[in-house]
Amino acid sequence: MAFMGTIVVNGRAKGVVVATGPRTVLGHIAQDVQEIGVTKSPLQEKIERFAQAIGIIVLVAASLLFLVGILVGESARDMFMTAVAATVAAVPESLPIVVTITLAIGVARMAQRNAIIRKLPAVETLGSTTVICSDKTGTLTKNEMTVTRAYAGEKIYELTGTGYDPAGEILEEGVSIKASADHALAMMFRIGLLCNESKVHEEEGAYKVDGDPTEGALIVAAMKAGLNTKEEEEKFPQLSIIPFESDRGYMATLHRDGGRNLVFVKGAPEKLLELCEECRIEAWKAVPRIAEHFAREGLRVLGMAYKEVPADRTEITMADLQTGLIFAGLQGMIDPPRPEAVEAVAGCKKAGIRVVMITGDHAVTAEAIAKQLGIEEDAEVVEDLVSKPMEAMTDEELFSVTKEVANVLAQRSGLTGESSLSLTGKHLLAMSDMELFGFIKEVLAALVKRAGPEGAVRTVLSGKEIETMSDATLYHLVQKVSVFARVAPQHKLRITQQLIKHGEIVAMTGDGVNDAPALKAAHIGVAMGKTGTDVAKEASDMVIADDNFASIYRAVELGRVAFDNIRKVIFFLIPTGIAAIITILATVMLGLPLPYLPAQLLWINIVTNGLQDMALAFEPGEKDVLQRPPRQPQAGIFNRLLVERTILVALLISAGVIYEFIHALNQGVSPEKARTIAVTTMVFFQFFQAFNSRSELQSLFRMNPLGNPFLFFGTIAAFIAHLAAIYLPFMQWIFRMEPIMPMEWLRISLVSVTVVIAVEIDKLVRRIIASARS
Repeated sequence: MAFMGTIVVNGRAKGVVVATGPRTVLGHIAQDVQEIGVTKSPLQEKIERFAQAIGIIVLVAASLLFLVGILVGESARDMFMTAVAATVAAVPESLPIVVTITLAIGVARMAQRNAIIRKLPAVETLGSTTVICSDKTGTLTKNEMTVTRAYAGEKIYELTGTGYDPAGEILEEGVSIKASADHALAMMFRIGLLCNESKVHEEEGAYKVDGDPTEGALIVAAMKAGLNTKEEEEKFPQLSIIPFESDRGYMATLHRDGGRNLVFVKGAPEKLLELCEECRIEAWKAVPRIAEHFAREGLRVLGMAYKEVPADRTEITMADLQTGLIFAGLQGMIDPPRPEAVEAVAGCKKAGIRVVMITGDHAVTAEAIAKQLGIEEDAEVVEDLVSKPMEAMTDEELFSVTKEVANVLAQRSGLTGESSLSLTGKHLLAMSDMELFGFIKEVLAALVKRAGPEGAVRTVLSGKEIETMSDATLYHLVQKVSVFARVAPQHKLRITQQLIKHGEIVAMTGDGVNDAPALKAAHIGVAMGKTGTDVAKEASDMVIADDNFASIYRAVELGRVAFDNIRKVIFFLIPTGIAAIITILATVMLGLPLPYLPAQLLWINIVTNGLQDMALAFEPGEKDVLQRPPRQPQAGIFNRLLVERTILVALLISAGVIYEFIHALNQGVSPEKARTIAVTTMVFFQFFQAFNSRSELQSLFRMNPLGNPFLFFGTIAAFIAHLAAIYLPFMQWIFRMEPIMPMEWLRISLVSVTVVIAVEIDKLVRRIIASARS
């Protein structure tokens, strides 16, 4: 079957079109992608809610300011202009620009760490991620397969060497042997070599694979066994092929062997057993046991088989494989975990992110690799299961307890029962009848609960199980299972959808065309840069240039930094905007002149918000950014800490500005001079507030002032601009400013620095409380 989109390299052929457009496989994939639609990022939802809340609050405050001014005798024209100016000052109109810049900075930083962002909101979404669903091969592992074990029907052999270098030996019980001299052993390696669509070649002193790494490992194993690739291909020329498909799980080739033809088959052992129902003769009996033994060592296991067919046969079909297959052996290969991926998985756990491994490997192999990576912890061995809580027992442990209970009941009833030597059995025998009855009730209750999907204790879930499973059952299991084996692309979509139903923020990796729907459905679709198809990259939000899981982890860190910086900008902007409205409202209610003219409010907005808010977007990440749990998906941009601190800072700034304004008026200065002092006080408050915003808990005095040079020099530039507005004649005329004397500068500085003192005390108290709780 040739699928739409297949590229023909050369040759001639005739084909019958069986489907077109949406009825093709690619058409189905395109339809799935279109139906899924675009998933809104958490940041987009939070910004929308925040903008609505700010809009309502500012509108109400401006209306109240206008009405109060009219009631105390101010002119409607003046109050309207003041209300409009106050609205401009209070609304963080630069926020969309700053958010875009912050995300763009995140994009640039991520690109330096091999994470290429295709959609801007994905930067922050990464920081919100609660679950990362990752493919195993090449992402969590090195994708450098090496055959280390072989089984040819009687004995298990060990292969030395690593990678694709053919230097190595075949060992039988530690002794090197010549595998080509053993007909059965040579046939097993020959099948791996010839039932193959890849090539191994030497380039600049290193051996490389053209094609699939798994097939490359089989070629190298055959070379270690003494088989010459060129000679074997000439002696057994290929006549026909059934290519490997993930749905089938095997491939087959037809070869000429002198006066006869041979069919070579390789694939997953369980697939070969399913394929050849009539082949379960003596040679096949040990296959499941040996395959599981290899799998428990973390090896990917492939089975080899062959059969003879008539010499005039030049084509093979799947029907030819259903009878007469002769078992040739098993080859177990390891794809070692990336050391940096192991560290990244551990880091994800500290950061409160769950890592889910999705693979096409056998369930036992997948579980072993997951333990090596740290995704799944080794189960604690408990000798006395009576002391272990029922809900913490695996299905195997609960079955063992049930057997022990049945054995004890048989003994107490006078029936024949085995005398148990296990601690569990001895503990049960020591119980009184009522204690045993109570324990039996707990076991029965656990079995009843375990029968439902909510109570299932699973460590690995296979694609075959998912295929027959309802969405409701899968919904309950996806929160508990972190390893999915023998998974097809359509299963990845279902896993993604059920995790999202739990409220998780999901990142899903993929590289194939069929992975596109799952990548589209996830909050963050992650395509592979090296092995990924164009379709997968197009459907993704991010492309990993080096196909390495550690790059995803590093991108999560930068995503959290980006969100933190957006929060810092908002914490800088909102309190000062609120303070401007409170200040005007309070002075109007006190019967005083307005502390700012409309033009002065706009100047405050320009000189304080024009540079500092942009500069905060460049703030480097804090040390504990990956020690915190992920943010709750439903939480807003402002957490409780920032709300409380915003109120504190807004009230403090308002009080300081009003105090300075009243003090200046009481000194007998002109209203213009008093307003200049009020404006300058507000500007200084905002300068200090910008530095307060650099961290939620870390003391300002423990941070390097030049740690963010943009903020440091931006504040200096803003201060120089404000001096120009006060002392240059043409700017004095525009903004109605008057020069300020040295003593007035000193008093303004002392009043405005109180915002630093107040926030530092608040940080200290919160650090003490957090330390006491921990």
